[in-house]
Parts: sequence; structure tokens; C-alpha cells
Amino acid sequence: MPSQPRFDVTGPHQVIPNDFPDPGIPKVGADWDAFVLNTDALASLGPWETPLGLWAPDFIVRDDGQLALYYSGRPKESPCHHCVVAAIAEGQDPAGPYHPLKDPFACHMGMGGSIDSAGFLDKGANRWVLYKEDGNSMGNRGCLREQHSTNSSDARPLTESGSLVLSEEGVYFLFYSSHCWTTPEYDGRYATSRLVTGPHVKAAEPLIKSGDNGLKAPGGATNADDGERVLFHANRPAGRCTYAARLEILEQTARIV
Repeated sequence: MPSQPRFDVTGPHQVIPNDFPDPGIPKVGADWDAFVLNTDALASLGPWETPLGLWAPDFIVRDDGQLALYYSGRPKESPCHHCVVAAIAEGQDPAGPYHPLKDPFACHMGMGGSIDSAGFLDKGANRWVLYKEDGNSMGNRGCLREQHSTNSSDARPLTESGSLVLSEEGVYFLFYSSHCWTTPEYDGRYATSRLVTGPHVKAAEPLIKSGDNGLKAPGGATNADDGERVLFHANRPAGRCTYAARLEILEQTARIV
């Protein structure tokens, strides 16, 4: 389900006033779209997945011009976990419909499944897909394997929703959320590296947290490819509503402006 946010307003501002968590932020032509998945975007489901629990979409335009969507789907054989699914659009409309590929992109069932995928176009036109091995679905702490590490003992109980940006200075910024989204401790953070595969060094301060601009439990951020725009959700009475903001990156520091 697409919606068009504005980025010409200073500071975080609400752009979707209802439950719209983990938004994607594709650009098709001259338009920016916020994107969150429901089954209406899919022409069908993969033969291995259930119709319930589809979440965390990420949208890219492939080198051949086709629109592709990554999302998390539940396998029939293990519906308590998720796999990352890739789906291709019939045409050039970001609303779809999309056709999932026959097989999931990544599962890692022995580690709790795979969720929160994000496509990334690196320098040299190399494409990567960042995703989380969902260890906390098995009662373990979550992690971003190889894409994220920490240089301090300040480990977080949960990490999720990773998104990569390459700065003009050649620094990879890995944006992610920590803690559980149902708690006020939930926040948006980032870590930096000179290599796309890490290790990444965690920033000392969060990018955004409860209390900033009156927000409650902000996180689930997705960054535009240009590194200047960000969408995220925050808790409101209507649900996890979507906010838009401008992002400023300087050397190894990022901040919302």
C-alpha cells in the first residue's frame, strides 16, 4: 500500500496518521513513496508461505528497471518464524501487483528465521540484501550477523530493521532499531564502517529516541538511497504511525534535522 510523504518540512512530522509500521521509501520517477505491505500488493503468495504475518517490506528498482519487493513471510512448515521473500512487479506501478519468486530468498530456520530485509546498491553497482537472523523468535537475543558489531559492553536486548547508506566520504552507515517496539526504550540507532560487510562501530548516542520532538518509541527507520531522507514509525493511539524527516550525515555522525 503506497503513500507519498513530504520531505520539505523541518523536523520529524507525521505523514501517515494510522498504523503503518516499518515503511519502505522507494523513488519511482520523480515521486517518493512510503510503502508498507499487505496482501493486496501481491498477486499471489509463494507456494510455501501462509497468508498471515507478512511484514517489513523493502522496495527497490532493479538495474533492468523492474520493480522488486522484499518482505518477510511465514512458511507453512514453521509458521512461528519468517523467511525473506523476493517478489517482482508486473509493471511500473509501485502498488503492484507483485509475484513472489517460487522459493524464499533467505530462511535460516535453525537460527530463528530471517526478517527485516533491505536492499542496498553499493559502489561499483554491487547489490546487497541486508536482513536479520531472527534469534529472538527462539527466545534468544537478536543480531545483525556480520553487518553489525559493537565496540562497547552496551549490548541491546533486541536489534531489528537494518538499513544501509553509503556517505559521500565512503562511510557505510547501518541504521537499526533496538529494544522491543512495545516499550518506551525502543529507539533508532546507527553504526559505521569503511566496509559494507563491517565490522560496524556503534554510535554513542541514538539517532532518535522517546522524548525527541514529543515522539514515543520511534524506530523502524528506512533511509532513501541518497542518504538525505528517512521514514520511521512511532507509537500513537492509532498505532505505529509513520513520520518523515530529513537526515544529515557528516563524517561519521548522522542526525535528524
